[in-house]
Amino acid sequence: MEVHISWAKTGEYLKGRSLEDLLLLLPESLHERAKRYKRESDGIDFLVGRLLLKEALEAHGVEEGIEDIQYNEKGKPFLNKVFFNISHTEDMIVCAFSKEVEMGIDVEKRKLVDLENFKDFFNETEWENIIADPDNKMQQFYWYWTRKESIIKAKGLDLSDLNKLEVDLDLDVVELGDEKWVLDQLGFDEAYDIAICVKNGEGVRYSFYRR
Repeated sequence: MEVHISWAKTGEYLKGRSLEDLLLLLPESLHERAKRYKRESDGIDFLVGRLLLKEALEAHGVEEGIEDIQYNEKGKPFLNKVFFNISHTEDMIVCAFSKEVEMGIDVEKRKLVDLENFKDFFNETEWENIIADPDNKMQQFYWYWTRKESIIKAKGLDLSDLNKLEVDLDLDVVELGDEKWVLDQLGFDEAYDIAICVKNGEGVRYSFYRR
């Protein structure tokens, strides 16, 4: 099975284009949502993510388009014939796409944060592992955070569920009910932490496309 991952540095992808310029490339059904964001940069991130998905759908000959996206009861976007997931952070957008397998992906810009603000999102073992080595605690934090977020996005959950998920340092598999999900870290840009969670993903292959 294969997962295709498109990614873009927002500034490079825009090439001087504005939010209004991007709107011209997308169906009118997306315009109102993009304009609802309080910060224009968030609206741009939303549109670039949809453009990456649009490119993936067209490149793989999928009849469904971004105007066909629906949302489940938890707000997770989906299409009927393929799987996708989009994540963005500072100056980075990633879009995971597959005809075969469901997934969730998360990207985070690596920077210093006050870890105490995030303590409640981890169980006791996870938190002890994060703070055990003062020189690597930020690295450990982002490792856990992106993995947990990728699970959240794969399952269509929300941040309140983060501390209910247990991620093991020694395992790349997490079982949720009767489902098995495989976790991977993707290292295609050193300034970012990227994790993906793939349903029954043993042996999954990744292909990367910088846009």
